[in-house]
Amino acid sequence: MFDLEQSISKWGQEMRAAGITRPEILNELEGHLREEIQRLTSSGMAETKAFHNAVRELGNGKLLKQEFKKAGQRPSFRMA
Repeated sequence: MFDLEQSISKWGQEMRAAGITRPEILNELEGHLREEIQRLTSSGMAETKAFHNAVRELGNGKLLKQEFKKAGQRPSFRMA
């Protein structure tokens, strides 16, 4: 059975593994993820599908890290 909170927690771990480690950035990204899930489920989409669509829309950790680097947010990340 799908557990939304567990899935969001795992998503956060994946973000940290990708090098996104600053709590304020993780919190903001999680907020965007939750808002998109809420928007999708409010329109009738199943929670599981809404989660996966929201994750795909937001982008994976590697892509997000690259985007933050382009924007000059290097101190936000652990550089490997």
